[in-house]
Amino acid sequence: MKLCGAIDYQIIGADILQQDKNCLIVANHPSLIDYVLIASQLKRCDCLVKSAIWANPFMKHIVKAAGYIPNEAPDDLLAMCEERFDDGNVLLIFPEGTRTTPGVKSKLQRGAAQIAVRTERDLRVVHITVTPSFLTKEKKWYQVPKTKPFFKVEVKDKVEIEPFIKQTTSPTIAARRLQQHLAETIFPENS
Repeated sequence: MKLCGAIDYQIIGADILQQDKNCLIVANHPSLIDYVLIASQLKRCDCLVKSAIWANPFMKHIVKAAGYIPNEAPDDLLAMCEERFDDGNVLLIFPEGTRTTPGVKSKLQRGAAQIAVRTERDLRVVHITVTPSFLTKEKKWYQVPKTKPFFKVEVKDKVEIEPFIKQTTSPTIAARRLQQHLAETIFPENS
């Protein structure tokens, strides 16, 4: 899309992202191509995919062929994540569970924090902005802005899981605290 002049983008910290392995990558999700922008920078990327995509007749074969992990059956999910981490892969998750709606306060689902705590894996935070709005949840794919969309992908600091686990003996409480921290980190404007 960049080569044909449809969009432009900048990835700040791509070299850091390319060195990550055995961790979760968590990002906000403003557009349909966020996955492409992030995954294109990663050597071994798996993705946690919501069940609606696995049920979509156009998408299910793609995610299955890619070997991605369905977001169902928690016990199987954790085992699959652990196996991928052991292979040196990163796991890309959009913890909102859907695309971000501009102007609406975002709420994270529990999955990313639960996986991080229960597999004891660090998380890399990525923040994406797109100006003007393009391929977002509230607009149709054919609603093209008058100016070329610019995507800014910022690789943020890694969130170490150890302090969250050491604060409590309860994985549930550790995951809640981590989820709150992620919400403040991914969406500082909501804090």
